Amino acid sequence: MASIKNLEMAETISNNSNIKISKGFLGIGSKATYTPTNSKLNAVINYYSAEDAQAFVKLINAAETEVASLAKKVTPPSKLSISNYRLEACVTDSQQFVAIQVLSYADFRNTPICDLKYFEGEAAQAIAALL
Repeated sequence: MASIKNLEMAETISNNSNIKISKGFLGIGSKATYTPTNSKLNAVINYYSAEDAQAFVKLINAAETEVASLAKKVTPPSKLSISNYRLEACVTDSQQFVAIQVLSYADFRNTPICDLKYFEGEAAQAIAALL
């Protein structure tokens, strides 16, 4: 499992008021918690084909009220071991919160294709099921 500090969106996640990051014993390691549900936040890094990455971008850019119904219609895309398209997400154990962003690798760096977006409740559960 990936570490939140290794994500491109790590700084933005740590600035979210609903996320509490606590240091481990002697400052070794850290733990992120989603405070409304007190659930542990887990980092997810997956690689997808260009078509699957664009499907996620469309889902992320959809209206908040439509995301849950659109996500239920999408079949879970197949993950690749390496690709130019990287999906980064933070998902709580309770699946009540998801932060998600799609990046493209070009010119030796990851560039965001879409903005980081937060989902809560039913929309978060639907997106977490696709990951």
